[in-house]
Amino acid sequence: MVKIGQLCLHMGVYDDKQIISSGWINEMVQPRMVEGSMFRGMKYGYLWWIIDDYTYAAIGNSGNVIYVNKKDNFVVGLTAYFKPTVFNRIDFIKNCLEKAFC
Repeated sequence: MVKIGQLCLHMGVYDDKQIISSGWINEMVQPRMVEGSMFRGMKYGYLWWIIDDYTYAAIGNSGNVIYVNKKDNFVVGLTAYFKPTVFNRIDFIKNCLEKAFC
């Protein structure tokens, strides 16, 4: 999962090869819908939650997360059972991991 995040962070380039077009990376994190208050008003692209201007994440049901922070050049892959909400995972990454590593 981290490799997918790294691929996105580097605009589709992996091992000096363009695997996915940078245009698609930009397109997938453009807001397609804005969720209501239940989802903190987060925007949603093509299967990616747009957390803020420089951070987006693929958030799976029950715990899997690919988290990409372009500003701090930071990627996290989580495979864990986190409940009750998706925000526990994002809050954990932002409040614990980013503060420790960025």
